[in-house]
Amino acid sequence: MMDMKGMGMKGMGMEGCTHGPGGMGMEGGHMGGMCMHHGHDGGMGMGMGGPMDMMPMMKHVFMKAKMKVLKEKMMKRIEAKEGKKLDAAADLIVDYMLDHFQGKMKRMGKKAELTEKLKDVFMED
Repeated sequence: MMDMKGMGMKGMGMEGCTHGPGGMGMEGGHMGGMCMHHGHDGGMGMGMGGPMDMMPMMKHVFMKAKMKVLKEKMMKRIEAKEGKKLDAAADLIVDYMLDHFQGKMKRMGKKAELTEKLKDVFMED
């Protein structure tokens, strides 16, 4: 339920919060109904009911960090095993895209030239 005055969440320990509705995500500085900007819990600064209410959020943060580390390690392994092939593939793709956009620019120039010539033809008396 929205508290339109102050854009806080009534009954969620965030009455009067001016950081936006945020909801259950991190938008607006709220996570799981807790204001992360300042304590709406009576001054503890940790959320609605103290440190125990933060456990689900901390588990989520921990797992997200763990997945990020795993991703970085996998990227290092792929670079070590496939780096030369991926470099060659990247070179081919970049060269193709550069040629594609250069050709597009040439076509745009020719189109502008054609437009000017047509304009001249139709403007003649």
